[in-house]
Amino acid sequence: MKRAYLNEMKLMPHMLRMDQRGVHLDVEALTRDVDYYFLKLEELDDQICQTIKRQVDVDSNAELADAIEAAGLSKGFATTPTGKRSTAKESLIGAIADPQLLGRLLVRGSIATCLRTFMHPWLLQAQAHGKLFIRWNQIRNYSDTGARTGRLSSSPNLQNVPVVWEALLAQLAHIGYTLEFPLPSVRKYIVPRPGYVLIGRDYSAQEMKLLAHFTNGALLESLRADPGRDIHLIAAEIAGITRKVAKTLGFAVLYGAGVGRIAESLSIGVSEATAIKKRYLTALPEIKSFQQELTTAGKTGNYIETLGGRQYYVQKPAIVAGVFRTFEYKLTNYKIQGSAADQTKQAMYDYCTSPGRGELLLSVHDQLVIECPIEDLEFERKRLAMAVNNAYQDIVRYEIRSDESIGPNFAEMKEAA
Repeated sequence: MKRAYLNEMKLMPHMLRMDQRGVHLDVEALTRDVDYYFLKLEELDDQICQTIKRQVDVDSNAELADAIEAAGLSKGFATTPTGKRSTAKESLIGAIADPQLLGRLLVRGSIATCLRTFMHPWLLQAQAHGKLFIRWNQIRNYSDTGARTGRLSSSPNLQNVPVVWEALLAQLAHIGYTLEFPLPSVRKYIVPRPGYVLIGRDYSAQEMKLLAHFTNGALLESLRADPGRDIHLIAAEIAGITRKVAKTLGFAVLYGAGVGRIAESLSIGVSEATAIKKRYLTALPEIKSFQQELTTAGKTGNYIETLGGRQYYVQKPAIVAGVFRTFEYKLTNYKIQGSAADQTKQAMYDYCTSPGRGELLLSVHDQLVIECPIEDLEFERKRLAMAVNNAYQDIVRYEIRSDESIGPNFAEMKEAA
C-alpha cells in the first residue's frame, strides 16, 4: 500500500495546479445558449401544461402525476414497496401514454439538467472569475467525496457532462417524437486560451485490456497477436456472439451487473440473458476463474491489489431492503477500475514532470486533455503520447494503445491525421 500512497503524494502538487489553473470558457457562446435554452425550457413547460390541461410545477413529479392521471393520459404508475403510487422519474415516464407529452418531458429533463448543473453555473463562474475552476477529487476523502476506486472525479462533474444524445434520440425516434431544435453540446464551451490548442489522448478499451492482462487467457493471447484489434470483437469471435452482446457482457463483468441488467440492456428475457452469459464465461473460462479468485480473497478476509499497489478489502455484509447481502462481486470492479486509475494517474504524472510548454487541463474517464501553444503542437503531441502509452507498459502484458484528438474546443476534438 505504501507504493500507492507515494504515487498519490507525487501527483498531488500537479493536481493542485490543475485546480488553480482552471479552464477557459467560450463566454459569448455560453451566454447566448443559456438564454436560448432557458427560453426553450419555458416553451416546453407551457406545452406540457397545455397537454395536461393544468398549470403545474413541471419540476414536481407529484403534481405532474396528479395532472396526468386527471387528464386521462396515464397507462398506470408503478407502486412503491408499501403499495403507494410511485412518482419517481422512471415510474412517471413509464406511465405516460401520450407520445408528445412523453417526448417533451424527456427533452425538458435533459435540457434542465444541462442548464442547471452545467451551463448556468459555468456562466456565473466565468462572469465572476474569467474561468471555470474545477475541484479535482484525487481520492476518496473524509467527506466521502471522490471515487472509491481511485478514479478521478470533479466538481463540477465533468464525467457526467452529456457528450452525445444517442440514447435520448433513439428513445424519441421510438415513440415518434420529432425534436424541433438541437440539444445542447456542453463540452463545446471548454476552450483553450488564445493562441493555444487542445490535444487529447484516450486509452483504447482501457478496462477490458486490463481484464485481459489479469486473466491471462484467450483475450490476451489474441490481443498480443494483433494489438490494434477491437477487444470486444475478439471476445465476440471467441464466444460466437455479436460484438454488441460481447461488449454488454464485458462491462457486466467489470461493473458487477446481474442478468436482469444484461437482459434490460439487450432487450431480451432473463432466461436468454442467463444463457448468453453462461456461453460467454464458458468460452472465456479465465474470466470466471479470475472472479472466483477475487471472491475467495474477499471471503477469507484477504485484500486484493491493483496494478499500482492499491489494496481493497471486501465491504462488510449488510441488510439491504430486508435482504442479507455480501459484496464480493464488487472486487472485480475495484481491481480493474483501481488499476485503470493507477495507469491514468501515472500518465498524468509522467506528462507533468517531462519538459515542455503544454499543461494538463482535464482528466475525464480514460482521456487526458492538455492545452499547448499552437507552435508547439507537434512536440506536445509526442510528449503526451509517450506519457500515456508508456504508463505501466513494463508491467502489462499487452501493447498499450491510445487514440489522439485535437481541436478548438472540448466537443470538437477530432482524430489527428
